[in-house]
Amino acid sequence: MLIMFCFDPSNPLLNAILEILAESPSLPVRELHVRIQKDKHYPVTIQHLYRIINRLIEAQIVLKEKGNLTLNRIWLGQLNHFATAAAGQLEKDQVSSLSLPLRSGQHVIIRTDSLLGLQAMWYHTLAQLYTHLKKQPTEIVKYYSHAWWLLGSDDSTEKFLKKIKEIGISCYWLLGNTTKLDSEALRHYEKHFTIRIAPKAPFPSEGYCVNVFGEYILECIFPKTIALQFQLLFSDKNAKREDSLAVLKDLSGIKARYSMKFWRNAELAEEIRAKVKLHFLRTKI
Repeated sequence: MLIMFCFDPSNPLLNAILEILAESPSLPVRELHVRIQKDKHYPVTIQHLYRIINRLIEAQIVLKEKGNLTLNRIWLGQLNHFATAAAGQLEKDQVSSLSLPLRSGQHVIIRTDSLLGLQAMWYHTLAQLYTHLKKQPTEIVKYYSHAWWLLGSDDSTEKFLKKIKEIGISCYWLLGNTTKLDSEALRHYEKHFTIRIAPKAPFPSEGYCVNVFGEYILECIFPKTIALQFQLLFSDKNAKREDSLAVLKDLSGIKARYSMKFWRNAELAEEIRAKVKLHFLRTKI
């Protein structure tokens, strides 16, 4: 499974800068500013952009030569060395392998203290699962009460979903609410993968998300206080995407007790898959 990579999940501007400089070396600051707003849809003043760039230069991640910005090759080499070494250790890590629920009906509980932590563990678990599966399923089935994972201000989600499509994996993503923000997410992403909104949610309509990948299920029920905050955020009929992103960023860092259940159960996986895919046989909302 390919995963989305972020240098700092809480700082999409930093990620956007590094992504653009990786694609277009020797870029003037003002052109970078235009690209961030046009390609990444991230509103930022030129003054704030200069502040971030100065920090990157001080950290020797970015170089500035004759007014143009480029990534530091030494830093890239160090990053590549770190990634190669870490990947090699993970391949030899027998403890991680044992944490997978290998027997039918077996499950593990993974705990974290924030939504950011949940996202990181979710991707890590899927990547670990994909590595150890001998026969790879050809589809991922998802249900989310709200489209909070699709509100990101950069195109990393879009790239990720395009990539899994390229390697032959279909994605069916069902949302549980018809709010303004959920509907906007559907309209934006339906050209990239199969996504629907359920007229009547087959699972909890607040604070719930589940993925099915072959015989494996990943499920999370949000803490009640967080679920209530998401309900308030998405129920605002006048909500603007930019303002909602700021609120979502705050919610992502709030400390709370998240539990992710990860188990292997072919019968239940097929039941969840059928409930979700039933909505893709009907006319779109």
